[in-house]
Amino acid sequence: MLSPYFGLALCEQFIGLEFLSLGDDPHPEIRKETVLNLNKIARIVSKQFFQKKMLAFYTQMCSDPDWIVRKAAVEVLIDVVQLWYA
Repeated sequence: MLSPYFGLALCEQFIGLEFLSLGDDPHPEIRKETVLNLNKIARIVSKQFFQKKMLAFYTQMCSDPDWIVRKAAVEVLIDVVQLWYA
C-alpha cells in the first residue's frame, strides 16, 4: 500500500475520502476489499479523521446487507479497536 508515502494531508484530503466513497459501490466485493484495507489508511490519517469519518464508515459496513462485507468487518475488528485506542 502506498498510503504511508503520501502522508497525512494527502490521505485525509483525497485518498481517505475516495476510500470512504468506495463504501457506496454497488459491488459487494469492492466494499469487502475496502473494509479489509481500512486499517492501512487509518494508520496514516489523524485520530480525529479516523474517529469522525472512518469509524462511521466502519459502522456502516458492519450493517451492510451483504454477508461478505459484514464478515470482512468482523475480520478487521481487532485492528479497528487497536486504532481507536492508539
